[in-house]
Amino acid sequence: MSFPLEAQVWPIWILLGGFLFMLIWEAMFKEKGRKWLVEISSLFLLMALISNGILIFKTHGMGTAFFKGTLIEDTLALKTNFIVLIGAFWISVFGFSKLLKKKSVTGEFFALIFSASAGMIILIAAQEWITLIVGLELASLSSYALIGYLRTEEHSVEAALKYFLMSVFASTFLLFGISFLYGLSGRLEFNKIQHALNLTSNPSLLGMATILLIIGLGFKVGVAPFHFWAPEVYDGTSSTVAGFLATAFKAAVAVAFLRVFLQIAQLQIIAKNWFVILAGLTMVVGNIGALVQTRVKKMLAYSSVAHVGYLLIAFTILGQASSNQIAQVVYFYLFAYALMTLGAFGWVGFFSKHEDIEIHEYNGMGNQYPWLAGMMVVFLFSLAGIPPTIGFFAKYYIFKLAVAHHQIGLVIFGVINSLISMVYYLKLVIALFMKRAPMDNNFSFIDQHEKIIPFILFIFSIGICVLGFVPGIF
Repeated sequence: MSFPLEAQVWPIWILLGGFLFMLIWEAMFKEKGRKWLVEISSLFLLMALISNGILIFKTHGMGTAFFKGTLIEDTLALKTNFIVLIGAFWISVFGFSKLLKKKSVTGEFFALIFSASAGMIILIAAQEWITLIVGLELASLSSYALIGYLRTEEHSVEAALKYFLMSVFASTFLLFGISFLYGLSGRLEFNKIQHALNLTSNPSLLGMATILLIIGLGFKVGVAPFHFWAPEVYDGTSSTVAGFLATAFKAAVAVAFLRVFLQIAQLQIIAKNWFVILAGLTMVVGNIGALVQTRVKKMLAYSSVAHVGYLLIAFTILGQASSNQIAQVVYFYLFAYALMTLGAFGWVGFFSKHEDIEIHEYNGMGNQYPWLAGMMVVFLFSLAGIPPTIGFFAKYYIFKLAVAHHQIGLVIFGVINSLISMVYYLKLVIALFMKRAPMDNNFSFIDQHEKIIPFILFIFSIGICVLGFVPGIF
């Protein structure tokens, strides 16, 4: 049965349509229309989710190239789209609640979410360098604006400026690496670059191109030592924006990163040892950085760096394990990471009186609000990789595949780092349930009338506890 070509880009068209609609809605109705922004954005996102689901069933996961081979819709792309769309829904709901309290709700915020998400989906499906850059920069430019959206707050503007300057700097490395590859192969398409490189031999230039690509893409995904922007930016912006960037944007770049190295086999040989070093370094830097933090959000920011290190273990077996095996464990890890990170950032953003809340300010909260505090414990245990949460299974599948391909030393190092991470996660658990609240702390910042956000967090926590047992659905 033939499948209409236009359907392949339904999710992108819907998101770009949502972007334009939000701008027009804001221009037409201004304050009067702002109370409907969440409902409208949720409708567009639901349509994008449904269209993405239809594509999965219609294409049966077969890789279908379109737009003259510049984009592809395969299982990895379509499933990763779900992470982006879930993240977009999450930031729409949580962001609206947060901005409502600050009286800063506008249609532009939701328009930026749609444009960022469209860029991420283009990035995920890119099959050649120009399309990849277009998707990456569309997502990045929208992210700059989201980070600095609260322009009256100094920390938010500072975080946006840091991200903008560092991101532009990293993009130069990426473009320089692409130019080397183009000079060697004369091609922009990933699959044709591999064939062209078989006909030429210049190991030094190919090695330089590989290193530049790792730096450029590694910065975007938060690989140490190119991670330094991540803790500062996540800490400076709102929890909702930080959660969106730490999950949806990171997943999109990670999949693009994986595609490049899966399809250009010559890069794998050069990059393998670099991935081993970077995986170990990223785990150590992220966990040690989180270990010394007293602010909850900055602790989670460094934790997100450490999780990139665990993910990179899968990159160290490129060329040994099959592409499908690597893609499967990478996607499952990204999905699990998205659930627990969105849950943790959402919890901190909603149950805090200010963005710089310290761990000790949650002392005794579990005694007064055990269900609310219990949800955060689930998120933290999953981030630490404690069974039977989905975080445990995500690490297990990556470690298992790496051991099967002789990366035993790196897996042991990963397990040690996971044990180290338990120390800083448990600091917050101890504060919640094992320390007494000061007499003057009645946790008045908790809005007991809000029902939607606690319900969403509850669904996330249930998913974290259940979905790890059924990896086959992924």
